[in-house]
Amino acid sequence: MRLLIVRHAIAENRAAFFGEDDDRPLTTEGMRRMKKAAKGLSRFLAEKPSQMMVSPLIRALQTAEILQKSWPGIQVMTTEVLRPDGDVRECAKWLASICAGADDFLAIVGHEPQLSTLVSWLVSGSKKSQFEIKKGGACLLEFAQEPKASHGRLLWLAPPALLRSLA
Repeated sequence: MRLLIVRHAIAENRAAFFGEDDDRPLTTEGMRRMKKAAKGLSRFLAEKPSQMMVSPLIRALQTAEILQKSWPGIQVMTTEVLRPDGDVRECAKWLASICAGADDFLAIVGHEPQLSTLVSWLVSGSKKSQFEIKKGGACLLEFAQEPKASHGRLLWLAPPALLRSLA
């Protein structure tokens, strides 16, 4: 199984949006940059993911919509396990439950600090974040079987500027 992990693009300033969920939209610049990064990402990947799972927060949904335009026909689902405060163990269990097999290629779109913690846990078994996924950046993990702690192999980690340069 391969798992593409994408952090949402640049969102509006947190101070301008008061709310329990910190539900902020992308900035105009964030959308522009993500469109270019999505184009670069789709050119870089040999194939498109079969499914994309997304946090229900607007900035992640808008990022997923941009990615979806680069991968026509991809199935998109929202899930609470990808919220910023989501538990990485629950996220891994959920991913394992939807994984169809070794050849499956899934994408997720979410937030920090959960994503870097998830990558660290899946690769090393430690919840101490060892990676930084920048806004609009992505990484690709590979698993021989289902995703679980210390069973993932990091294939690459790309900052958004690199993805945009591939466009």
